[in-house]
Amino acid sequence: PTSKLPEQTAMVTFTVLGNELIGTIATSTKIQMWRAGSISSFTREIGLVLKAIGVGRIRGNRLPEDMSWREQAEQLREGLFENSEITFDQFQEIVFVPDGPLWYLPFELLPFPGHATDLLIDHVKIRYAPTPGFALKHHEDAAQKDQKFALAADLFFAPRDLDQNNALIDQLAN
Repeated sequence: PTSKLPEQTAMVTFTVLGNELIGTIATSTKIQMWRAGSISSFTREIGLVLKAIGVGRIRGNRLPEDMSWREQAEQLREGLFENSEITFDQFQEIVFVPDGPLWYLPFELLPFPGHATDLLIDHVKIRYAPTPGFALKHHEDAAQKDQKFALAADLFFAPRDLDQNNALIDQLAN
């Protein structure tokens, strides 16, 4: 099924197996697996990176002004990918399928290898998927035409306003 991945797109999966973290990179032509290391050490490192970028502190939607967090994020990136053959600059898009505590890691904030200030998101489109099947399905569905969807903004249902609920239901039905 990975042959369905577009050129210059990679699917990177991480799987927790006991206390080990196993990484896999799949492209349309190749699949490679590696042992990343102990999941407990990565859990600690992820926590340090999240703390360093200010998760849990109220200060707005931005990264800290200083670059102190980058060193920890770079060590984390190196630990996750050091046993792999991945070279990020060969891809236009990477779909991450994380497992366990890696769901908390914003991969797009990992420093781009070889660049002093650039992040992964500055060079590569990043997507996330809960399973490899969903990662592949995105590209299959993109080719289908005449897809319909709905968007609801503001109040969808007002728990204490029966008249407004009925008006919204009428609008959706028509």
